[in-house]
Amino acid sequence: METQDKFAAPILGFVSLAQVKKLPDKSRIAVIGIVRAVGGLKKFSSKEGRAIEKREFALVDDSNTKVFCTLWGQVARDFEAAKIGRVYALLAVSISDYSGSRSLNLNGGASILPHPAISRSDDLNTWYTTVQPDHAFAVLP
Repeated sequence: METQDKFAAPILGFVSLAQVKKLPDKSRIAVIGIVRAVGGLKKFSSKEGRAIEKREFALVDDSNTKVFCTLWGQVARDFEAAKIGRVYALLAVSISDYSGSRSLNLNGGASILPHPAISRSDDLNTWYTTVQPDHAFAVLP
């Protein structure tokens, strides 16, 4: 569960969202950005008949790029539209190529941190205040 407090983040090399398209599929990376949109919770069954829940959201950064991210299980259930406009760091997320587009997948071993206590969070917040609601971001192919 998220709190209003800032979390200390480990020292990481965050990858800009524009750089994600240049990295190999299945790479594990760390990114930081602003949540631009949050989709609804989707429920479906795996090939083995297990119930699966997922939620997608759009993350943007000051490279003028938008990438779609997928959350699974309990994390997907807890992540709601109230997160729009907030900074999140995604740690150890995997790059996924699916149906001709690139996305980030928060599966086993990945973490999501709300507003990490680093200057990059403040920089992104300042930048985002200048972004118009109808701004067109480049979407990763």
